[in-house]
Amino acid sequence: MIMESAGMQVPEWRIMMALPRHQPCSSHDLCVLTAMDAARVSRAQRRLEDLEMISVVRDSCDRRRLVVKLSDKGLAEVARLKFVAREIETTLLDELGPEDRANLKTTIGGLYDRL
Repeated sequence: MIMESAGMQVPEWRIMMALPRHQPCSSHDLCVLTAMDAARVSRAQRRLEDLEMISVVRDSCDRRRLVVKLSDKGLAEVARLKFVAREIETTLLDELGPEDRANLKTTIGGLYDRL
């Protein structure tokens, strides 16, 4: 699987995909962005720190707040993961005919509208 190559599990993957658009952000923000509870986010953050994918530092203005950012290694991993995901998407879509692609687009559009 895509994320296994970096030793990441689903919670880590979710944080990695949330950070590029929302960094720096707090641990609480990550709970909201990833729809995970604080304990799961905390464990995933520790794991990502161990993998050197993120940095977690105390906010200089509010010492209770932890600020999370992707490291250079994390940024490179996100770019790699997005590239691999696009390749897989292309491969899967190439297997579909025009009618199936149109149906898929309609279905996914409907799901996004409900978010």
